[in-house]
Amino acid sequence: MRRGAIGVNTLVSLAVLLIVVFVMLGLIPGFTQKLQAAESASTCSWSILLASVQKLGSAGIAQGIPEGCKAIMVNVSMKDIEKNQRLASNRISEFMNKPDIYKSQYFTNTNKETINEFALDKIIADELVDCWEKVFKGKMPLFDNWWRLYDWKGSSPQSGPEAVTAWFLPGTIRGPPVNCVICSRITFSDEVISQFKQKQIISLENWMSLNPVPRTNTPYLQYIYEGQTGTNLFKPKYSFVVDERGLAVLYQRVNVHELESAITTPLKWLGAIPEKTPDLNYLKLVPYSQEAIISQDGEGCTLIID
Repeated sequence: MRRGAIGVNTLVSLAVLLIVVFVMLGLIPGFTQKLQAAESASTCSWSILLASVQKLGSAGIAQGIPEGCKAIMVNVSMKDIEKNQRLASNRISEFMNKPDIYKSQYFTNTNKETINEFALDKIIADELVDCWEKVFKGKMPLFDNWWRLYDWKGSSPQSGPEAVTAWFLPGTIRGPPVNCVICSRITFSDEVISQFKQKQIISLENWMSLNPVPRTNTPYLQYIYEGQTGTNLFKPKYSFVVDERGLAVLYQRVNVHELESAITTPLKWLGAIPEKTPDLNYLKLVPYSQEAIISQDGEGCTLIID
Protein backbone atom coordinates (compact mmCIF):
# COMPACT_ATOMS: atom_id res chain seq x y z
CA MET A 1 0.00 0.00 0.00
CA ARG A 2 1.27 3.50 -0.80
CA ARG A 3 2.44 5.59 2.15
CA GLY A 4 -0.43 7.71 3.39
CA ALA A 5 -3.08 5.70 1.56
CA ILE A 6 -6.22 4.74 3.44
CA GLY A 7 -7.62 1.25 2.96
CA VAL A 8 -11.15 0.70 1.70
CA ASN A 9 -12.12 -1.13 4.90
CA THR A 10 -10.89 1.83 6.96
CA LEU A 11 -13.03 4.22 4.92
CA VAL A 12 -16.05 1.96 5.28
CA SER A 13 -15.54 1.77 9.05
CA LEU A 14 -15.24 5.57 9.29
CA ALA A 15 -18.38 6.04 7.20
CA VAL A 16 -20.32 3.60 9.39
CA LEU A 17 -19.09 5.37 12.53
CA LEU A 18 -20.16 8.78 11.21
CA ILE A 19 -23.60 7.51 10.27
CA VAL A 20 -24.01 5.97 13.74
CA VAL A 21 -23.05 9.25 15.40
CA PHE A 22 -25.31 11.34 13.15
CA VAL A 23 -28.29 9.05 13.65
CA MET A 24 -27.84 8.93 17.42
CA LEU A 25 -27.62 12.73 17.57
CA GLY A 26 -30.63 13.15 15.32
CA LEU A 27 -28.64 15.06 12.71
CA ILE A 28 -30.16 13.24 9.73
CA PRO A 29 -33.91 13.95 10.04
CA GLY A 30 -36.03 11.95 7.64
CA PHE A 31 -32.97 10.26 6.12
CA THR A 32 -34.11 6.74 6.98
CA GLN A 33 -37.47 7.23 5.31
CA LYS A 34 -35.85 8.56 2.15
CA LEU A 35 -33.47 5.64 1.97
CA GLN A 36 -36.15 3.05 2.61
CA ALA A 37 -38.26 4.57 -0.15
CA ALA A 38 -35.54 4.01 -2.74
CA GLU A 39 -35.03 0.67 -4.46
CA SER A 40 -31.31 0.38 -5.22
CA ALA A 41 -29.18 -2.29 -3.59
CA SER A 42 -26.89 0.28 -2.00
CA THR A 43 -29.86 2.10 -0.50
CA CYS A 44 -31.06 -1.18 0.92
CA SER A 45 -27.73 -1.53 2.69
CA TRP A 46 -28.06 1.92 4.23
CA SER A 47 -31.61 1.13 5.32
CA ILE A 48 -30.45 -1.99 7.13
CA LEU A 49 -27.61 -0.10 8.78
CA LEU A 50 -29.79 2.77 9.96
CA ALA A 51 -32.51 0.43 11.19
CA SER A 52 -30.02 -1.69 13.13
CA VAL A 53 -28.32 1.36 14.64
CA GLN A 54 -31.57 2.97 15.72
CA LYS A 55 -32.86 -0.25 17.26
CA LEU A 56 -29.80 -1.01 19.38
CA GLY A 57 -31.31 0.80 22.33
CA SER A 58 -34.73 -0.85 22.20
CA ALA A 59 -36.33 -4.23 21.81
CA GLY A 60 -37.48 -3.08 18.37
CA ILE A 61 -34.47 -4.78 16.80
CA ALA A 62 -36.61 -7.91 16.71
CA GLN A 63 -38.63 -6.26 13.94
CA GLY A 64 -35.86 -7.32 11.57
CA ILE A 65 -34.90 -5.94 8.21
CA PRO A 66 -36.78 -2.99 6.61
CA GLU A 67 -39.23 -3.68 3.82
CA GLY A 68 -37.45 -3.74 0.47
CA CYS A 69 -34.30 -5.28 1.95
CA LYS A 70 -35.68 -8.75 2.47
CA ALA A 71 -34.71 -11.87 0.56
CA ILE A 72 -35.24 -11.61 -3.16
CA MET A 73 -36.38 -14.41 -5.43
CA VAL A 74 -34.11 -15.12 -8.40
CA ASN A 75 -35.27 -17.60 -11.01
CA VAL A 76 -32.51 -18.56 -13.44
CA SER A 77 -33.80 -19.37 -16.92
CA MET A 78 -31.95 -20.28 -20.10
CA LYS A 79 -32.58 -16.71 -21.30
CA ASP A 80 -30.58 -15.45 -18.31
CA ILE A 81 -27.74 -17.79 -19.20
CA GLU A 82 -27.88 -16.82 -22.87
CA LYS A 83 -27.42 -13.15 -21.93
CA ASN A 84 -23.96 -14.01 -20.60
CA GLN A 85 -22.86 -16.39 -23.35
CA ARG A 86 -20.97 -13.78 -25.40
CA LEU A 87 -19.07 -12.62 -22.33
CA ALA A 88 -18.36 -16.25 -21.48
CA SER A 89 -17.00 -17.02 -24.93
CA ASN A 90 -14.75 -13.93 -24.96
CA ARG A 91 -13.37 -14.51 -21.48
CA ILE A 92 -12.71 -18.23 -22.00
CA SER A 93 -10.87 -17.42 -25.22
CA GLU A 94 -8.77 -14.96 -23.25
CA PHE A 95 -8.04 -17.63 -20.64
CA MET A 96 -6.96 -20.03 -23.37
CA ASN A 97 -4.72 -17.43 -25.06
CA LYS A 98 -2.99 -16.48 -21.80
CA PRO A 99 -2.74 -19.71 -19.75
CA ASP A 100 0.26 -18.36 -17.81
CA ILE A 101 -1.92 -15.52 -16.46
CA TYR A 102 -5.32 -17.18 -16.23
CA LYS A 103 -4.95 -20.56 -14.58
CA SER A 104 -8.17 -22.52 -14.99
CA GLN A 105 -8.75 -26.25 -15.04
CA TYR A 106 -12.45 -25.79 -15.86
CA PHE A 107 -12.63 -23.20 -18.64
CA THR A 108 -10.32 -24.71 -21.26
CA ASN A 109 -12.62 -24.83 -24.29
CA THR A 110 -15.52 -22.93 -25.82
CA ASN A 111 -18.02 -25.73 -26.24
CA LYS A 112 -21.65 -25.13 -25.33
CA GLU A 113 -21.51 -26.83 -21.92
CA THR A 114 -18.48 -24.85 -20.77
CA ILE A 115 -19.90 -21.53 -21.95
CA ASN A 116 -23.20 -22.20 -20.16
CA GLU A 117 -21.41 -23.14 -16.95
CA PHE A 118 -19.35 -19.94 -17.12
CA ALA A 119 -22.55 -17.92 -17.61
CA LEU A 120 -24.28 -19.64 -14.68
CA ASP A 121 -21.26 -19.08 -12.42
CA LYS A 122 -21.48 -15.35 -13.15
CA ILE A 123 -25.14 -15.21 -12.13
CA ILE A 124 -24.43 -16.95 -8.82
CA ALA A 125 -21.29 -14.87 -8.16
CA ASP A 126 -23.24 -11.64 -8.66
CA GLU A 127 -25.78 -12.75 -6.04
CA LEU A 128 -22.96 -13.44 -3.56
CA VAL A 129 -21.50 -9.98 -4.11
CA ASP A 130 -24.92 -8.32 -3.75
CA CYS A 131 -25.46 -10.05 -0.41
CA TRP A 132 -22.02 -9.17 0.92
CA GLU A 133 -22.54 -5.52 0.01
CA LYS A 134 -25.99 -5.55 1.61
CA VAL A 135 -24.51 -6.49 5.00
CA PHE A 136 -21.48 -4.20 4.65
CA LYS A 137 -19.08 -7.13 4.47
CA GLY A 138 -20.04 -8.21 7.99
CA LYS A 139 -19.76 -4.75 9.56
CA MET A 140 -23.51 -4.21 9.91
CA PRO A 141 -24.48 -4.07 13.64
CA LEU A 142 -27.85 -5.77 13.12
CA PHE A 143 -27.04 -8.69 15.44
CA ASP A 144 -24.92 -6.92 18.06
CA ASN A 145 -27.64 -7.30 20.72
CA TRP A 146 -28.61 -10.73 19.51
CA TRP A 147 -30.55 -11.78 22.63
CA ARG A 148 -33.29 -9.27 21.72
CA LEU A 149 -34.14 -11.37 18.69
CA TYR A 150 -35.28 -14.31 20.82
CA ASP A 151 -38.57 -14.94 22.57
CA TRP A 152 -37.61 -15.85 26.13
CA LYS A 153 -41.30 -16.48 27.03
CA GLY A 154 -40.86 -14.68 30.34
CA SER A 155 -38.63 -17.39 31.77
CA SER A 156 -35.30 -15.65 31.15
CA PRO A 157 -33.97 -12.10 31.13
CA GLN A 158 -34.69 -10.04 28.03
CA SER A 159 -31.41 -8.17 27.65
CA GLY A 160 -27.91 -7.67 28.94
CA PRO A 161 -25.36 -10.13 30.37
CA GLU A 162 -28.07 -12.06 32.21
CA ALA A 163 -29.66 -13.02 28.89
CA VAL A 164 -26.29 -14.13 27.58
CA THR A 165 -25.78 -16.38 30.60
CA ALA A 166 -29.33 -17.72 30.24
CA TRP A 167 -28.52 -18.84 26.70
CA PHE A 168 -25.69 -20.99 28.03
CA LEU A 169 -27.69 -22.80 30.69
CA PRO A 170 -25.77 -25.07 33.08
CA GLY A 171 -25.72 -28.69 31.98
CA THR A 172 -26.32 -27.89 28.30
CA ILE A 173 -23.84 -28.00 25.44
CA ARG A 174 -24.67 -25.03 23.31
CA GLY A 175 -22.48 -22.78 21.25
CA PRO A 176 -23.21 -19.14 20.49
CA PRO A 177 -26.40 -18.63 18.46
CA VAL A 178 -25.92 -18.39 14.71
CA ASN A 179 -27.99 -15.47 13.43
CA CYS A 180 -28.63 -15.38 9.69
CA VAL A 181 -29.92 -13.20 6.88
CA ILE A 182 -31.12 -14.92 3.72
CA CYS A 183 -30.28 -12.41 1.00
CA SER A 184 -31.72 -14.31 -1.91
CA ARG A 185 -33.33 -17.58 -2.89
CA ILE A 186 -32.16 -18.82 -6.29
CA THR A 187 -34.27 -21.29 -8.23
CA PHE A 188 -33.63 -22.88 -11.62
CA SER A 189 -36.13 -23.34 -14.43
CA ASP A 190 -36.89 -26.85 -15.62
CA GLU A 191 -34.94 -26.13 -18.79
CA VAL A 192 -31.84 -25.13 -16.81
CA ILE A 193 -32.10 -28.20 -14.58
CA SER A 194 -32.41 -30.38 -17.67
CA GLN A 195 -29.47 -28.61 -19.31
CA PHE A 196 -27.14 -29.22 -16.36
CA LYS A 197 -28.63 -32.60 -15.39
CA GLN A 198 -28.35 -31.86 -11.63
CA LYS A 199 -24.62 -31.37 -12.04
CA GLN A 200 -22.42 -30.47 -9.08
CA ILE A 201 -20.82 -27.17 -10.18
CA ILE A 202 -17.34 -26.98 -8.67
CA SER A 203 -15.94 -24.31 -11.00
CA LEU A 204 -17.48 -21.34 -9.15
CA GLU A 205 -14.48 -20.56 -6.93
CA ASN A 206 -12.11 -20.74 -9.90
CA TRP A 207 -14.46 -18.47 -11.86
CA MET A 208 -14.51 -15.95 -9.00
CA SER A 209 -10.71 -15.98 -8.76
CA LEU A 210 -10.35 -15.16 -12.48
CA ASN A 211 -12.98 -12.44 -12.93
CA PRO A 212 -13.07 -8.96 -11.33
CA VAL A 213 -16.18 -7.47 -9.76
CA PRO A 214 -17.59 -4.90 -12.22
CA ARG A 215 -16.11 -1.40 -11.82
CA THR A 216 -13.28 -2.78 -9.69
CA ASN A 217 -9.97 -4.56 -10.20
CA THR A 218 -10.75 -6.97 -7.37
CA PRO A 219 -11.53 -10.61 -8.19
CA TYR A 220 -14.91 -11.81 -6.94
CA LEU A 221 -13.36 -14.35 -4.57
CA GLN A 222 -11.11 -11.79 -2.90
CA TYR A 223 -14.01 -9.33 -2.71
CA ILE A 224 -16.33 -11.68 -0.83
CA TYR A 225 -13.53 -13.00 1.40
CA GLU A 226 -12.86 -9.48 2.70
CA GLY A 227 -14.54 -9.29 6.11
CA GLN A 228 -15.09 -13.03 6.46
CA THR A 229 -13.51 -14.78 9.40
CA GLY A 230 -10.23 -16.63 9.46
CA THR A 231 -7.79 -17.65 6.77
CA ASN A 232 -8.85 -18.91 3.36
CA LEU A 233 -8.50 -22.46 4.69
CA PHE A 234 -11.45 -21.95 7.06
CA LYS A 235 -13.63 -19.69 4.92
CA PRO A 236 -16.71 -21.17 3.24
CA LYS A 237 -16.20 -23.09 0.02
CA TYR A 238 -18.42 -22.29 -2.93
CA SER A 239 -19.98 -24.98 -5.09
CA PHE A 240 -23.57 -25.91 -5.85
CA VAL A 241 -25.93 -28.38 -7.47
CA VAL A 242 -28.42 -27.39 -10.14
CA ASP A 243 -31.61 -29.07 -8.92
CA GLU A 244 -35.20 -28.46 -7.81
CA ARG A 245 -34.22 -27.27 -4.32
CA GLY A 246 -32.45 -24.19 -5.56
CA LEU A 247 -29.96 -22.21 -3.47
CA ALA A 248 -29.88 -19.77 -0.58
CA VAL A 249 -27.32 -16.97 -0.39
CA LEU A 250 -26.83 -16.72 3.34
CA TYR A 251 -25.07 -14.31 5.69
CA GLN A 252 -24.17 -15.80 9.07
CA ARG A 253 -23.13 -13.83 12.14
CA VAL A 254 -21.84 -15.65 15.23
CA ASN A 255 -21.29 -13.41 18.27
CA VAL A 256 -18.59 -15.57 19.81
CA HIS A 257 -17.46 -12.81 22.17
CA GLU A 258 -20.73 -13.20 24.11
CA LEU A 259 -19.50 -16.65 25.13
CA GLU A 260 -17.08 -14.93 27.52
CA SER A 261 -19.96 -13.76 29.70
CA ALA A 262 -21.05 -17.35 30.30
CA ILE A 263 -17.64 -18.97 30.88
CA THR A 264 -16.07 -18.74 34.31
CA THR A 265 -13.21 -16.35 34.97
CA PRO A 266 -10.67 -19.08 35.92
CA LEU A 267 -10.68 -20.27 32.31
CA LYS A 268 -9.49 -16.83 31.27
CA TRP A 269 -6.82 -16.85 33.98
CA LEU A 270 -5.57 -20.18 32.67
CA GLY A 271 -5.45 -18.81 29.15
CA ALA A 272 -7.98 -21.38 27.94
CA ILE A 273 -9.87 -18.69 26.02
CA PRO A 274 -8.68 -15.35 24.67
CA GLU A 275 -9.62 -12.12 26.41
CA LYS A 276 -11.24 -10.77 23.25
CA THR A 277 -12.94 -13.09 20.80
CA PRO A 278 -13.97 -11.57 17.46
CA ASP A 279 -17.37 -12.02 15.87
CA LEU A 280 -17.52 -14.59 13.10
CA ASN A 281 -18.92 -13.47 9.77
CA TYR A 282 -19.61 -15.85 6.90
CA LEU A 283 -21.15 -15.61 3.46
CA LYS A 284 -22.48 -18.99 2.41
CA LEU A 285 -24.10 -20.62 -0.59
CA VAL A 286 -26.23 -23.59 0.49
CA PRO A 287 -29.11 -25.67 -0.88
CA TYR A 288 -32.47 -24.09 -0.13
CA SER A 289 -33.59 -26.79 2.29
CA GLN A 290 -34.31 -27.01 5.99
CA GLU A 291 -31.51 -29.54 6.50
CA ALA A 292 -28.93 -27.18 4.99
CA ILE A 293 -30.07 -23.94 6.62
CA ILE A 294 -31.52 -24.76 10.05
CA SER A 295 -29.10 -25.67 12.84
CA GLN A 296 -28.49 -29.42 12.96
CA ASP A 297 -24.87 -29.79 14.04
CA GLY A 298 -24.02 -26.35 15.36
CA GLU A 299 -23.15 -24.93 11.96
CA GLY A 300 -26.65 -24.04 10.74
CA CYS A 301 -28.78 -21.03 11.61
CA THR A 302 -30.39 -20.63 15.02
CA LEU A 303 -32.45 -17.66 13.85
CA ILE A 304 -33.18 -16.51 10.32
CA ILE A 305 -34.26 -13.13 8.99
CA ASP A 306 -35.38 -13.17 5.39
